[in-house]
Amino acid sequence: MKVLITGMTGFAGTHLAAYARGQGAEVSGLSRSTGVDLGDVAALGRAVGDARPDLIFHLAAQTSGSDEAQLHRSNVEGTRNLLESAAALGTKPRVLVASSSAIYGGGPAEGEPISEDAPLTPNGAYAAAKAGQDRLAEQLGRDLALDVVRARAFNQTGPGERDSFVASSVARQIAEIEAGLRAPRIAIGRTDTLRDFSDVRDIARGYWLAATRGEAGEAYNLCSGRAVSIRQILDILLSLSSATVAVEQDPARMRPSDVPVQVGDPSRAQRELGWEATIPLEQTLSDLLQYWRDAVRRV
Repeated sequence: MKVLITGMTGFAGTHLAAYARGQGAEVSGLSRSTGVDLGDVAALGRAVGDARPDLIFHLAAQTSGSDEAQLHRSNVEGTRNLLESAAALGTKPRVLVASSSAIYGGGPAEGEPISEDAPLTPNGAYAAAKAGQDRLAEQLGRDLALDVVRARAFNQTGPGERDSFVASSVARQIAEIEAGLRAPRIAIGRTDTLRDFSDVRDIARGYWLAATRGEAGEAYNLCSGRAVSIRQILDILLSLSSATVAVEQDPARMRPSDVPVQVGDPSRAQRELGWEATIPLEQTLSDLLQYWRDAVRRV
């Protein structure tokens, strides 16, 4: 089986590529580092044509920035270009589009598990762009007679995550404190928000199962179904270190647009894909901390 992954050098893409190879797939990737921009229709079409994949995993996304027009171009128009390139192959590969729980906002009732049938109420420019991508993927699947599946991943963390995300930021700070590279103080934003965290390796397996077992046109939540506070994440990471650390809240790390609680309902993925999050959070965070310890030692 030939597999093409956009964003293969990113956090989830790296783990997905490893999982796909473990399944015996021949894997290739597209990213800006390989010289292919999703905005370059001609180059994208050539790259997809050369790869002739059986499965396409579309993970590439712009996640930061407040320029709504740029976020729309990257996440929505880039997805359109990819799907049209896939349709032009004539072989009709299956395409998995990696959406995001950000499209739901806080959900229809704060604190209640969010199902795939919940209305999309994105909060912020990135979430709005991802909601547009999700809707477009569903529409173009019908219009182009293309086999498209959407996977809506909730929060994911684990080894390899950038330190712009809270769990990885804390883990890196602890590793640097242990190595004597930082004063024994951790800066963090809000700790009372609750999120649904899964291990990135579970999410990568979920992408694979959604692509190989999911129903065309369907959307699947990939989540644990459990809400965990950022304070709990912090406490687990601190318990994995013998360092004595002071914790300081940093106003610069607080985002007023954050919803207080978001937790997903994974029952459709469990029922139709045979998938569930299985790696304990403590193991995920231990592996994340070890990743940063190793990275700090290499500096």
